[in-house]
Amino acid sequence: MTDILCPICQAPLTLDQDPCPYCGTAQGLGASAPARNLAVGSTLHQGKFTVGRVLGEGGFGITYKGAHRELRRPTAIKELFPLDLGATRLGPRMSVPAPQADAFRYARDQVLQETRIIAGFARGTFVYDMFLENGTAYIVMEYLESETLEAQLERVDSRRPMRRKDWQRRCEKPWRKCMTAIGLHRDIKPSNIILAGDQRVVLIDFGSAREFHLRRT
Repeated sequence: MTDILCPICQAPLTLDQDPCPYCGTAQGLGASAPARNLAVGSTLHQGKFTVGRVLGEGGFGITYKGAHRELRRPTAIKELFPLDLGATRLGPRMSVPAPQADAFRYARDQVLQETRIIAGFARGTFVYDMFLENGTAYIVMEYLESETLEAQLERVDSRRPMRRKDWQRRCEKPWRKCMTAIGLHRDIKPSNIILAGDQRVVLIDFGSAREFHLRRT
């Protein structure tokens, strides 16, 4: 069987080893990935980062769990893959139809500018890197093993409104900084907010902000 490197600990694996017997990371090796996803074990940025399983997909992009190979640190890797613009993949390379090329370049530039803004006001090292590769853009961010505000609120007793107000107060300052930076988001909701273990409130999805810029609605 073909050897594949674990995206987290770099141990050599075969297709029947899932999860990784060395670090326990689920690989998703047994199932064939959709053609639009990068293959598990793909490398990016001259081998600096390794791509693992898909964490989420949307109309504008794909988020993978990955790893910084030298630091052996888990990461989240967002790939710009705009299905709305007809994005397709041949091997690792992404492309859009020629009539959508200008719209894609505009969207790509907005993604990179957004990343610079986030890196400028995010506390700590939430954004690790960004680069162009495979015909598209990638953002490498901190991987957060935390639950969303939506999940926490589902466990809150509706008879205890003060708990909800506490979360509202925690989120208010990050929201104001976000709105000052990008102007309009349109999709701030509990499922897009991660409550990190160190008490940070992290907005994880800027897709609607990009759509706003792209379509100029």
